[in-house]
Formats: sequence, C-alpha cells, structure tokens
Amino acid sequence: MCMNKTIIGCDEPDTASQSIVGIIFLVANCSCMAMYVLLQKRFVFGRSWEDKNDDKTLGKWDAYPVHLTAYSYLFGAMIMATTAGVRYGINQDSSVFNVPKETYAAIGYAVFISSALAYGLITFANKYVSSVVVTAFWPVQVFVTIILSYVCFNDKMDGMEYGGMALILVGMFIVVYSNITESKDRSRRESPIFHRIINSD
Repeated sequence: MCMNKTIIGCDEPDTASQSIVGIIFLVANCSCMAMYVLLQKRFVFGRSWEDKNDDKTLGKWDAYPVHLTAYSYLFGAMIMATTAGVRYGINQDSSVFNVPKETYAAIGYAVFISSALAYGLITFANKYVSSVVVTAFWPVQVFVTIILSYVCFNDKMDGMEYGGMALILVGMFIVVYSNITESKDRSRRESPIFHRIINSD
C-alpha cells in the first residue's frame, strides 16, 4: 500500500513493536540478574556458620566467591553453545560459528571485563553487603555512561540528564544509609549484651 515507507512513515508500527520487545527483554534481563544475586545471597552467603566452615557443602564457595562466578559462566557457556548448535542443526547456518577479526577486541573486552570481571566483582560484593545495595548500584552505569559520552564523544548533556544523575546519587545514598542503619540495629540486637539486658528486664 505504501510506495515509500521512509517518507510517509509506514514503518513506525514495526519500530514501535520492536521497541516494546526490546524493553521486555531488558526487563527480563534485570529480573534474571536480580534473582541471580538474591539466590546467591540466600543459598550461599546467607547460610549458617556451620555450613560456611564445612568444605563439603558451601565452605569453598563462601571463602572463594570467584568459584561461584566460574560455575555460573560454565553453565552459561554450555547453554549458549547448545543454542548455537541447535540453530545450526535447524537452519544449517554456519555463520553462528564465524567470528570476524574486527570483533576480536570487542569480544575480548566483553568476555574478560564486562562479563567475567564485572560479575566476579558483583559476587564478591554480594558476600559482604546486602543484595539491595548490590542491585542499587546498577543505575550507576547510566551515570558513568553519560560522563564518558561527554568526555569521549563530546555529547552535550541537558538539564534532564543532570537531574537524572542527581536522582541516581540521592537514591543510592538513601539505600546505602538505610542498609547501614539496619545492619547496626541487627548487630546490636544480636549482641550478648543486648540479650542480657532484655533477659534481666
């Protein structure tokens, strides 16, 4: 029906639907990552001292959180390889195994820095602080991206971006302050002195 989609905008519904699908995938990604962090905290770093000190159960994972990250990526790599093999088996598309030389640097950064190092640091942080604090720092990516875009590409920032960065910092401060206050209260309630005072009353 449309002779020129670019001129009269007949491709707008497709673009809108693609944007919606992309947002759905982003929400799914955030949900999966949040569940990953919470499961780590609950079933590995949140166990009793007896389990943590027993090398036959979770002692090694708690002492060396990098082991948990390594196992996570091992299974992730196996699933991705299986997916590529299934696609090749169905479509006979050998391009899934072709890696252009121009992408070596980007793939190396993605594998070793933004994936292995980043998720390893997340696992270490999840051992020592609350899962809420770990996930609260994710919006810092927006903050850093805006600054690097300005420094590297000379992108100009408007008032909305400044306001967004300020809100991110305020939100992080509130979450961290609340977590510190809660940790202090929990430590005070768990201390022997507190229990002796309660029992004496």
